[in-house]
Amino acid sequence: MADINGFPVGATEATGRAVARIETFRVPGTGVRLPVCRDIAPLLIGLARDFNVRVEPLQEGACWGYAYRQVRGGATPSFHAAGIAIDLNAPQHGLGRRGTFTPAQAEVCRELARTYGCRWGGDYQRRADEMHFEVIVARARALALVAKLQAPVGDGPFPLAAGAYGSGARDGRDPADRPAIAHIQRTVGVTADGRYGPLTQVAVRRWQAARGLPADGLVGPLTWPSLTRQMSTP
Repeated sequence: MADINGFPVGATEATGRAVARIETFRVPGTGVRLPVCRDIAPLLIGLARDFNVRVEPLQEGACWGYAYRQVRGGATPSFHAAGIAIDLNAPQHGLGRRGTFTPAQAEVCRELARTYGCRWGGDYQRRADEMHFEVIVARARALALVAKLQAPVGDGPFPLAAGAYGSGARDGRDPADRPAIAHIQRTVGVTADGRYGPLTQVAVRRWQAARGLPADGLVGPLTWPSLTRQMSTP
């Protein structure tokens, strides 16, 4: 079985998803859903979330993740086949085109790539791929970055797992999430019932905006550390 930087690629398309541990995650603040390797989902989904806020809005139907295929024009597995690559707003940033982003946007793309252990295809020397981001660090380093994103700051008791509070199923339907959601609610000043409903989302948006954070109403890797610091302050 092949692997890319320690991330396995299935021997067949039929088994590829299981071997690569693919799950689909919604990008917070958008309707975009991306299938990626669940082990490093916080990296790619976090990058996509920040791209949506800082570079340009993500377009539904134009963003891609896992695909069982080889590198275009090559004979080796694509990073997509291991679930460790995403393409964002692909039609706007077609393969082989350069300059599809402004210089300022391109710098943010590079910054996001560095933050999340990725390489940006806009910096490829031979053939630009400005839609493309791929996890380039070895598996151990990627998992360490995930752990860093998930680790609470100070003495906060609840780590952030893949998927932000308030997105997908992380709205209190799972009893395991309710204590953390109740802490979030107490911090932002709403009733601490452990359910992440519309009133909680509005309060989180207000809290984020007051602190210069992306006001998407979701408690992900950017908002969680700031909330945890306030939770831990006497």
